[in-house]
Amino acid sequence: MNKPAILIILILVSCNSKWENIPVNKFLAESIIDTTKYNTYEDLFLNGKIKRITTSDSLENYTHFPTPIVSEDQYIFIEKKYDPNADKNVIIKIDKDGEIVDSIIINKNSAIINDYIIDKKSYCSWFIDNDKTMKNLQNVSLFSKSDTAKIKDLVKTLKKKKVQFYSTAEYSSQTSIDTCNYIISFMSNKLVKYNYLKSIGPKYELQIDGEISSRFSKKFRSINSINSEVLFKVDNFYAFYFDKQIRRGIKGSDFFSTTGTNFSYCNSYSGTYFITLQNQSNLKLKLMNRQLCENQSVHEIPKKNDVYTEDFLNFYLIDVHGVYFATPLYYVVKK
Repeated sequence: MNKPAILIILILVSCNSKWENIPVNKFLAESIIDTTKYNTYEDLFLNGKIKRITTSDSLENYTHFPTPIVSEDQYIFIEKKYDPNADKNVIIKIDKDGEIVDSIIINKNSAIINDYIIDKKSYCSWFIDNDKTMKNLQNVSLFSKSDTAKIKDLVKTLKKKKVQFYSTAEYSSQTSIDTCNYIISFMSNKLVKYNYLKSIGPKYELQIDGEISSRFSKKFRSINSINSEVLFKVDNFYAFYFDKQIRRGIKGSDFFSTTGTNFSYCNSYSGTYFITLQNQSNLKLKLMNRQLCENQSVHEIPKKNDVYTEDFLNFYLIDVHGVYFATPLYYVVKK
C-alpha cells in the first residue's frame, strides 16, 4: 500500500540538485602577493584612505535621478533618502575633490522640472542659483468648459512671447505635484502653474506640447561611467572552496527551477579577490566572499562595481549598490 508513495519520494529526491563543496585553499594565479597589505573598503575608509557616501537603494526609495548627475559648472549631485520615517530626500552637492559643499532636503514627491524643484504650491531654484528659499507657486485653476479657450490662448501667448513652458498629462511622471493636467510657465525665475482638464468630451480634447520635456536642462547630465579596468587590477584570487553543481540528468549551464523559470549557474570558486586600485597611492583592496566561475580568468575584472568619473574630477566614484546585497554606498577614491 505504501510502496508507490515511497517510489514517488525516491524519484523526487533523485531529481533534486545539490552543491558539492570541495576544499581548495590556495591562490589560483601564479603571482606571489603579500596579503597583509590588502584591506577591505571599510578598512580603507576607517584609515582615512578613501571616503564614503551612504546612499539609498533605488528599489526601496523613489529618487528623481538614481545615478549621480553633473552640472556644467563641474559639480556632482547625488540624491538619497533623508528620513526613513518621512517622505523626504536629500540632495548633496560635491566639488571636484570629492568634498560635500552643500545639500538640500526636498519632498520625495516633488518634481524637478527645468532645473527647478517644484511642490504643489511652492518652488525652489537651488540647482540654478544655490537659493534654497521656497517661493510661492501661483496656481491658476481652469477647469470649466469655457476655460478650454483660455488654455488655447495661453499657449499661443506663451509661444508668441517665447516663454518656456512645461505641460503634463494624466499619468505622466510629474503628476506627483498635482492630480490633474497642468502647464508651468517659466519667465524670469517667476513660475506660474495653470491647472486644467485635458478634455470635457471629445470636442474639447486638448493636445498641448510644452517646450520642456525633461527634468533637467542641458546644463545637467548623467555622470560618465568608465570601464572598471581603468581602476581595478586583479592581483590574485584565493579560493577556499570549489562549488560544483550536481543534478541528475541535466547537462550544461541552464536548468529550470521549481517555479518553471530558466536560469544559469556556473561551477565556481568561493574566496577573496586581491586587487590594486590603480590611483596615485595604488591602494590594495580585498573583496571577500566572492565567486569566480571556473571558466573565467583570475584576472577578469569583477563586473559588479560601477565606476564613475569625469576629466575635471580628482577622484573616482565607486558604486557598490546591490553587490551581494551590500549596503548601498559610494566610495570616493582619489585619482
